[in-house]
Amino acid sequence: MKNREKILNLIIIIFGLIFAYQVFSYAKTYLAEKESDKSYTEIKTSIRPQNPDENPGEIQEENQIDFENLAKINPDIFAWIRSDEGRIDYPLVKGVDNDKYLHTLASGDKNYLGAVFMDYRNESLDDALVLIYAHTTNNGTMFGSLNVFKENPEKTGFSFYTKDKTIKTNAVLAAIIPGDTAIDPQNYGDFEKRKEFFTYIRENAVYDTGYNLKEKDKIINLVTCTYEKYDSRLLVLTINEGE
Repeated sequence: MKNREKILNLIIIIFGLIFAYQVFSYAKTYLAEKESDKSYTEIKTSIRPQNPDENPGEIQEENQIDFENLAKINPDIFAWIRSDEGRIDYPLVKGVDNDKYLHTLASGDKNYLGAVFMDYRNESLDDALVLIYAHTTNNGTMFGSLNVFKENPEKTGFSFYTKDKTIKTNAVLAAIIPGDTAIDPQNYGDFEKRKEFFTYIRENAVYDTGYNLKEKDKIINLVTCTYEKYDSRLLVLTINEGE
């Protein structure tokens, strides 16, 4: 009888610890999301001129982004990314590696949600193949909204603003790939290599417009975590059709 009571008490303790951990994890995630949202809202407000006739913080043209002020906030900020549907609207950073901005906001503050960042091996958004990363989230911030490409997205365009120009891209493929898939953007200067990459993404596609890659096309990939499979990534392949 005493052994049964001990076992029952042990089970109660274990479930209590599990519940406490889940509550702690939820609270930690909630606070991190709130801090992240506040930080990026402050950045948007500080670098965009406000016009009473426009939506607060909305980008109309690339010259409405104060890149000089962004550089004061963080010299690693070199561009701005915005999705046509508006959920993705963030400064774009590049670090000396792909680790720093996994858990550092674009402001430089530590936060596990991190920033939207370009692969350190890319020279610029003009490269033939670019990789851009961000976390997925429960509240749809960062790259959480990319999950729409597992269904049937209404808007598929993205804009990349720099000091000198605007790059417009359109998503043509999305795929779930293993998290350990090795992709070095420096290896895709050759069109044949890009076609191989394009075919690999199509073979694993969860979204496919039927688009056929052209030699002049430049590829900007948006990469985030996904949880359909163990250690997987969602890759949304967007095309800048060039001139």
